[in-house]
Amino acid sequence: MRILFLVLLATSACGSVVHQGATSKASDGAAGSTAPTKASDYSVALSDESQLPSCDSAHDKELVYITSTQKFETCQSGNWTVINVAGSAGAAGPAGAAGAAGPAGATGAAGPAGATGQAGTSKFTASIHCQGTLAQSTATSAGLSIPAGGLPIVYNAAVMTNGDVFAQSSIASAVIQVSGSAFYASSQNGAATGSVIMTDDWAGGVNYGWWNVSLNRSSGIVTAVYNDGDLGGSGTATFTFPSSGCSINNY
Repeated sequence: MRILFLVLLATSACGSVVHQGATSKASDGAAGSTAPTKASDYSVALSDESQLPSCDSAHDKELVYITSTQKFETCQSGNWTVINVAGSAGAAGPAGAAGAAGPAGATGAAGPAGATGQAGTSKFTASIHCQGTLAQSTATSAGLSIPAGGLPIVYNAAVMTNGDVFAQSSIASAVIQVSGSAFYASSQNGAATGSVIMTDDWAGGVNYGWWNVSLNRSSGIVTAVYNDGDLGGSGTATFTFPSSGCSINNY
């Protein structure tokens, strides 16, 4: 009788275990699982939304974290609602200091040589040198007061294949020498004779009398025109020098 009493006592103790405060979770679709029914029956962190209990008055305002979605949900008005617990974005921080300059990159390979350019079409094709002396008697009859030895007048021109002309002229005496130069494009007015302007006063007072010396390249005649208001009339005196005073070099 004593042995039977102990067996019954052990059996009765095993059948009266109390789960006070324990949590209960519904399995992911496992047979026989049940959803929690009150706050003390589930954890504040559940692995899936399917484990949420019904949102009723027993769970109103309760907050649960779902690990599979990494979101918080709360029971409100009969529905579990996802809430955003993140705060608003903070203001952008100040820009960081500029980093140190990186090392210089390696020198790139040399590029291919360019194509040979088109041959030039403009080069010197001729040079002309002319020289003559304006006699004192000729100048005096025209109203100029020049030295007894006369005025040597020189004219030079360089002609290019495209018709451009560089011209230079000078007038010299024992006391003064003046010179001038000009460049003419082939299409420019005056290119045919290449006139050169120089200031050199030889009449009356010093009031900026000037010369215009040019060459007719067809005839080889140099023309020197002196301009001065003190001459009266048209205010000009024209002198020419024969082609014998010119030499031409063709290239």
